[in-house]
Amino acid sequence: MKEKLAGDINGIIEYLYDSENGFKESAHLIENEKLKMLFNDLCQQRATFATELRQLVETLGCKPATSGSIIAAAHRAFLDLKSLITKGDTQAVCKEVNRGETALLEHYNKTLEVNISESVQQVLQKQKNIVKQNLERIRSLADI
Repeated sequence: MKEKLAGDINGIIEYLYDSENGFKESAHLIENEKLKMLFNDLCQQRATFATELRQLVETLGCKPATSGSIIAAAHRAFLDLKSLITKGDTQAVCKEVNRGETALLEHYNKTLEVNISESVQQVLQKQKNIVKQNLERIRSLADI
């Protein structure tokens, strides 16, 4: 059971690393200063979230994930290409951010559906709520 939970949390950690890198890349692609600042802040926040979850995995006696997924690296390459085509179109970049963050929320939801300890649930729920709030903020700033 601990290994399954650690695997699920490691999945979230990978998504957080992917999100961190995605926000860093997206901040470079857009000109909207409010979104650029927000993306840079969220990049740091995702790193903090990943560190919190790495510690949780270690307390379960398992090895935490140390990097993002290969699929996300390919997605960032696609985002770079799309940016060249759309010339850093804020709307297009934000739609991709929206897609990635929605996938992250789904990962949190999946893990929270499992019978887990209250302390793990509190950390995951807190992070999920913050991700959801930030996603709503991005949607409103980018008008998507």
